[in-house]
Amino acid sequence: MTTFVTIPDSDVDPESPITTGLMVALRDNPIAITADLFLKEIEIGDWDMNATPSLNIPHGLNYADIHFVTATIRHDIDVNKYNIHTILTTGALGGGSIVTVSNILLNRVTGGFFDSTNFDTFPAYNRGWIAIWYVIP
Repeated sequence: MTTFVTIPDSDVDPESPITTGLMVALRDNPIAITADLFLKEIEIGDWDMNATPSLNIPHGLNYADIHFVTATIRHDIDVNKYNIHTILTTGALGGGSIVTVSNILLNRVTGGFFDSTNFDTFPAYNRGWIAIWYVIP
């Protein structure tokens, strides 16, 4: 298994030569950083975002092991997919996510981008996916 190696300042000094050890660390460190992370994907399921501002979805993981969460939101006719944290160039806000001990709380901003008839198909429409990066201690 690849392990993370601290690169001393002296190895990246402009006067220092490029060494095999430095190149191995530069190659292996990104792998070592992500080697212990796992991905869990959960379908959001039905969510009429125009009518309902938030949704709680159980994650089934140990809260302390969760490192990062994001959600992908599908347009009603699936022409585009958006990150729930979308901020458009127009300044329109999308929404956000909160991790609790047992759930992922997804919310959309009232009057924001997802508070629209473009995101109100219901029922039997998977609104998108939640991606959770976590570790196994």
